Amino acid sequence: MIAGLRLSKRLVQGWYRDKGRARITERFATISARFVKMGCRPPEPIFRAMPRRWGSWSGSGRITLNPDLIPAPTCCIDYVITHELVHLIHPHHGAAFFELLESLMPDWRKRKQRLEQLLS
Repeated sequence: MIAGLRLSKRLVQGWYRDKGRARITERFATISARFVKMGCRPPEPIFRAMPRRWGSWSGSGRITLNPDLIPAPTCCIDYVITHELVHLIHPHHGAAFFELLESLMPDWRKRKQRLEQLLS
């Protein structure tokens, strides 16, 4: 009986993870299309648990997203994806980075704040 419950729990967790990743991947495709129009070539996102980050961009162009985003509201997921994709154009968090982020997502600060509230 207990082994059956563990198996059921793993199956449900796997289903939830797969559905969540599909949802985030779909949002990534939608948002990255905007960056393609700007001349970028967004990579496929990688999913990896990160204890202190929702997303990460590497100098080699890799974008990693935290699977803990799965239960987050869509507006917050869109913020993380947009933030990481802006790095394709402006690698560092300088003025140009935030100007582009602001032009693409004027309410990014509210979205970031809402996401940070999920941590507490």
